Amino acid sequence: MKINELNILTKKNVSLMLIDVADGVFKPVKNRIHRETNLRITICAWNIACLPKHDHEVGIRNLIEQYKIVNPNSDFYKTLNYAKNVRQLINRKKSIYPEIKIKILDFSIDLIDDIEHVSVVTPPDNF
Repeated sequence: MKINELNILTKKNVSLMLIDVADGVFKPVKNRIHRETNLRITICAWNIACLPKHDHEVGIRNLIEQYKIVNPNSDFYKTLNYAKNVRQLINRKKSIYPEIKIKILDFSIDLIDDIEHVSVVTPPDNF
């Protein structure tokens, strides 16, 4: 298999990898909005995990600050739980897919034949 073929195969599988990382931390939810929220958190954690290790804490702190802005009524324990989930997702991504450094820009959940399919958008410079 050529390098370009491997890159295309990897890019197509990033969606599956993302779900795999999320499944290890989040419980299944029936509400689509909650699934989308969980995927957004997972993408943020995924992208932090792709950074050099010395940048992880800064990325986590920035994410927590954004969380507090978006959720001004969140109490200390909810914020702590959010930070715990982000750290778990980062560790899970790094343990399962340490060699994958593809950043995720966006995602969509498409309903096809009554089954939800997750697709991700990655920058072209990953390949």
